[in-house]
Amino acid sequence: MTITPNIVASIERTKSKIKKEEARDIPLERQADSAFLHYACDLIDRTALAICDELEKQT
Repeated sequence: MTITPNIVASIERTKSKIKKEEARDIPLERQADSAFLHYACDLIDRTALAICDELEKQT
């Protein structure tokens, strides 16, 4: 599968959505979910960086 700029843009949009969700005031009973969102955002961020690196290698 070829990594396209559209894939990178989709990942960046997803990361942005997670960060917006994470920035909201979170009730105590949902704070565990917030930790998961933070982990997911970090994972997506690392994935996006890896994809960008691969795209740079292809050009």
